[in-house]
Amino acid sequence: SAPITPPSAPGQQPTISAKVGAISGTVRVNGEPANGYRVIGHFQDFQRAADVDTNGNFTFKDVPVGQAILILESVAGLPTSLTINKQVEVAADDTTQVDFDLVEGTASLTGIVANHGQPLAGIDLSLAIELDNAETFRVAGKTDAEGTYHFAGLPAGIALLKVTHHLHRFEEPIYETAIAEDASVKLDIEIAAAAHIEGVVSGNPEGWQLMGALVRGSAPMPQPDLSTLIEVIRDRMVIGGTMSDDGFYELEDIPPGKYTAIVWSTPKTGEADGFKQASGEVIVKEDDEIVQSDLTLE
Repeated sequence: SAPITPPSAPGQQPTISAKVGAISGTVRVNGEPANGYRVIGHFQDFQRAADVDTNGNFTFKDVPVGQAILILESVAGLPTSLTINKQVEVAADDTTQVDFDLVEGTASLTGIVANHGQPLAGIDLSLAIELDNAETFRVAGKTDAEGTYHFAGLPAGIALLKVTHHLHRFEEPIYETAIAEDASVKLDIEIAAAAHIEGVVSGNPEGWQLMGALVRGSAPMPQPDLSTLIEVIRDRMVIGGTMSDDGFYELEDIPPGKYTAIVWSTPKTGEADGFKQASGEVIVKEDDEIVQSDLTLE
């Protein structure tokens, strides 16, 4: 007769042995083994880190068979860090060899990040350069107390620099520049000025909850019901939330652009039905400091 499989304990699943493999490799810079790095392995359902030893070697044991992504990160020389990505295929009961061969470049990129001409300290920057072998050279860093950033040892190529700032909470611009071998490239970044939007919402019935949102571009308004309205603004909302009962609102640090201010109101209790809404176009120009936008619920 066929063997009987014992039942699993409550809340547990039967154990199924999965096929596994291993990954090992070496990190080299200009042909020489290098440490000061770690490798992050992204596998099917988890990720794991492996330190690179003094001989430049790293190992992952007992990892799932199939595709995996390895990310090489530098752990020395902060606040500047380097990352290189590789996609690999793990074979069952075998060790897949994956090496990282880095060539220290001879170019550099430097500049100042400022707002209204004032240098900004502690700004996060990330730089990506596509290499000839289809890999991407990535390096990250911060501006110093004088708003200056500096990336050295860069390879030649088209560099894409992303600057992260709270004025870019909605969309982070990317600055492109060409880098040649042995070149010292200077790229200064001026963060766009931001405005203060304020206004008053009128027509809100007593006992109703007033909500509002600022969305990018134009929005099709009015909407037939609240659920449709939320669906329309979901992917384009810059900022939103509950508003005060007096209807006054203010939004700070809004960069130049075209927006739509949208407000809506519903009864605070579930005992009554109702839905009121209003919207208005808001255009923030480069030199604007305060933009007024008053709305009336209908």
